Amino acid sequence: MFFRTNGINVPLFYKTKDNKYYTQYDFDDGTYLIWCEEKLPYESMDKVNKENISLSSEFYSMMGSLVGRMHSVSKNNKISYP
Repeated sequence: MFFRTNGINVPLFYKTKDNKYYTQYDFDDGTYLIWCEEKLPYESMDKVNKENISLSSEFYSMMGSLVGRMHSVSKNNKISYP
């Protein structure tokens, strides 16, 4: 995965028996794409910040830097989204 090879820690996606990263499943109310990904060894922000405590400017700076790095890596790898 190009994010990981560029030092951005993201979960790995697991492949199906058909060597795809997703499978399609039909339920009564529609068709859904389902995937499985690795659980990272960190708590999610909704668990860490249950009380919606104001986060520090350092945190927002770190997040902005991370998003910028992700955009740069995506652009350099010619990744586009519809």
